[in-house]
Amino acid sequence: MLLPVAQFHGCKTVGVVFFSASVPNELQGNPTVSKAPGIVSVAVSCPSVADAQKAFRTFLTGTGGRSVSGLGDEARLFNVSKGGSDRLYIVGWRQSNQIGAVDVGGPPNDKRITPALAELLARRAVARS
Repeated sequence: MLLPVAQFHGCKTVGVVFFSASVPNELQGNPTVSKAPGIVSVAVSCPSVADAQKAFRTFLTGTGGRSVSGLGDEARLFNVSKGGSDRLYIVGWRQSNQIGAVDVGGPPNDKRITPALAELLARRAVARS
């Protein structure tokens, strides 16, 4: 979700991390339907706070979701689950001239994948930055 931000007003992707349970051939199947939970963390750096604000509002605020308080300067949570085929929650935030996101997804029956988990992981990522 955040990778297009890297091309906006001189912003650059400075980190992408993917975590997943070990499932044979997981990445060879359908990428939209996962058999195991996965987490993607993305970090983007913009030249200025104004550029980061524009990028955040263009790519995150304009796409819906709900506001998340107490996370960076501004943050949003999105439920992008696809009609019962998977669970996917994304939290995106802006802190000064930095933008970050945590995507948490997996199979529809995995009850561990929740908006609360996505928020928790996003808060941990912000605390580390």
